[in-house]
Amino acid sequence: MLKEIREKTQILEELLKKYNRIGIITHKNADPDALASVIGLKEIILQRAGITPITIFPEGLNSLSKRIVSSLEIDITSSDEVNEADLYIIADTSSSTQLGKYSDNVLKKDIVIVDHHEGGDLGEKALLEIKTSMVSSTSEIVYAIGVDLGITFSTRVLELLLSGIVFDSKRFIIAKPITFRIIADIVDSGVDYSKIIQLFNIRPDISERIARLKASMRAKHYRVKNVIVSLTEVGAFEASVARSLLELGSDVVFVANQIDKNEVRLTARASSYFIEETGIHLGRDLLSRLSNYFGGSGGGHDAAGGYTGYNVGAWELLGKVFELLIELLEERKYANRREVKEITQD
Repeated sequence: MLKEIREKTQILEELLKKYNRIGIITHKNADPDALASVIGLKEIILQRAGITPITIFPEGLNSLSKRIVSSLEIDITSSDEVNEADLYIIADTSSSTQLGKYSDNVLKKDIVIVDHHEGGDLGEKALLEIKTSMVSSTSEIVYAIGVDLGITFSTRVLELLLSGIVFDSKRFIIAKPITFRIIADIVDSGVDYSKIIQLFNIRPDISERIARLKASMRAKHYRVKNVIVSLTEVGAFEASVARSLLELGSDVVFVANQIDKNEVRLTARASSYFIEETGIHLGRDLLSRLSNYFGGSGGGHDAAGGYTGYNVGAWELLGKVFELLIELLEERKYANRREVKEITQD
């Protein structure tokens, strides 16, 4: 289905035959794409290798993934014992810091990467890396692997994969041509598209709505020519807050969450207008560079990504990413520093 990964899919099949203990792990607080990728890969391994792999969801699922699991009545089992497997498939993750407390032990094992993000440090450690920029989600890569290997996905797994695609493509705003072909295949298999869309139309709980409001009140906003940049700090719901600020009118948003005194997590989102106007790829051009200053690692899509750093405060990190953004805008001759204006209530 995807020529770019077909050869690597065959290599994956050969690798699966060499291991009796296989695990699958994804990033912390797994979103629907990460969730679907893990469960899809689990079914592939079960059918092609005859092995039931262990699955690890570091820090569990995010709130939307939990709702999807509940609505689709799917049993999700997460192991806490890394040594149960000799080979780990790392799904929807490009950075070792995204593996949380499991990072060091997982990287002592043989690893395979199945992912669609740019940047990160995992590729250099992998036996095999199945990645492509031709898709908008890792769920699409997992589906394509399954097609190439003749896998018959269950209806529940197909529903999960569709939910992962809908989520990571931002309801098709950043979908690629292959995305629509895969969705058509899944719907033709009998999956109710409207049922999956309804999973995303749930009113956020009050704590998430309060987090959005608080983040908007403490945010700093800047105008750079026709682009609005927003910076803010939260204690939870980073992705939700970032989306809400985009909906309010920002073009690029950076949301920091101080996990503890040593660790801070940054979430970045951008509008299609920002990408078209500036040509900046958030994951490749910006977030991956932060590790040069604060360690950790980052990466992601052109319009969405994340970074985890250490020994830095939330607002110090926000200041640095804003500084790097302005440098990029100057390098690309989009704007200069004199054109950066803070937006105030006056």
